Amino acid sequence: MELPCGSDSRPDDLNASVVAQEILGVSGDEIALRTEKLSGGASNNGLFLHTAETSTGKCFRFVEKHPKRDRELFFLEELYPLIRQGGKLKVPEIYAAGRRNGQVVLFMEYMDNVQKSSREVGRHPHEIGAAIAALSSIPLSEEVARNPLEHLNSNLLNRFHDFASERPELIATNDVESIRILIESRESLSERMSALPLCYAHGDIFYENIVFKDSTLHTVVEVALLDWGDYRVDRIGTDLFHFAGYEDRTKLMGSETFRRILAAYRDGIAPRFGSLDAELLAFAAAARRFSRKATNAINGNNDAAPAALASVKLLLSLASNSNQ
Repeated sequence: MELPCGSDSRPDDLNASVVAQEILGVSGDEIALRTEKLSGGASNNGLFLHTAETSTGKCFRFVEKHPKRDRELFFLEELYPLIRQGGKLKVPEIYAAGRRNGQVVLFMEYMDNVQKSSREVGRHPHEIGAAIAALSSIPLSEEVARNPLEHLNSNLLNRFHDFASERPELIATNDVESIRILIESRESLSERMSALPLCYAHGDIFYENIVFKDSTLHTVVEVALLDWGDYRVDRIGTDLFHFAGYEDRTKLMGSETFRRILAAYRDGIAPRFGSLDAELLAFAAAARRFSRKATNAINGNNDAAPAALASVKLLLSLASNSNQ
């Protein structure tokens, strides 16, 4: 793959000093390099902040990342150039990438003066919806569009069955019957959900992977998406569904904040995909949330059961409305 910094491949000696020299255009003996380890999260084997300072006083900061998944390289090859070309979605600039001792290494922009917290979600719903829509609206390349994709809900409805059969002690009898009814309606729901078009997806949008940065005039807020280790192609709305499902700690689902995010998302994708059924998108959002919480409950996390059951009830409500 062609990599940033003008090289088709990188040797095993790819390191921060080499990258700093290339970015600053000076030799190694003219640079003082300081490094500190950052908290990298579950998706990284290492995350480091480098500060390079030249003998003339010029200072530059950048991040070195050791992602656990090769998908970040696929993102760099397939989607990153399209994002940079389109200009509507903000992601950290990648300065260099390759492997060191067989491990993926990325050197990228350090984004300073940013906010990253669940509280910011409620402050900027329009910006979040617009950013996710900008990603969903990037046209698929011909090669990527040819890849087969499993229907969005093909494993989801199996999860309903697993939840009811493997953890029956967590579910009231009437909820088991409700799940059974929902499973029986899988044909019509499958047809509706599988009609959603394909798009690029981040795959793991939640508040830790979204940063907010004020413009210099403090009148515009930029939203940037981080950590592309779960990058893939999926049905439209996948990222919105995942985000809504993850953020249940902030009670996002069913809130005014989520309605505003959903409205901004629908407006953002409309030029490319037209008007999509808001009820269907909400159904899929609840389905994603249920799938994640049901999996956690099946694996022994009893605290996840109430959230899973709340999503089941929302799914049943939406399914009932769609049949009227």
